[in-house]
Amino acid sequence: MVEEVYYRDHANRGRWAVALGAYRLMTLELRPTYLTRAQLGAELQVSGRTIQRWEREGMPTEVWGVRLRRYRVDLVRRWLEQRKGRLHG
Repeated sequence: MVEEVYYRDHANRGRWAVALGAYRLMTLELRPTYLTRAQLGAELQVSGRTIQRWEREGMPTEVWGVRLRRYRVDLVRRWLEQRKGRLHG
């Protein structure tokens, strides 16, 4: 009998993953990952000014409270892919 195992996938930013025997089946996204502007810049290897420019161009962000801005990595990456398609399509 092959055992189903749940573990922390450190190669995928510490998200939970499930494996069946020696085969990784999937990585589980339990909740969205929100980043600060500095963290997003480091993740995407761009400057804070680039992040600000992308905000003006319509990049998805969330404002918590009055001025606390956060970025969902999955939505930002999707936005960048769509934008790349429009620029080069």
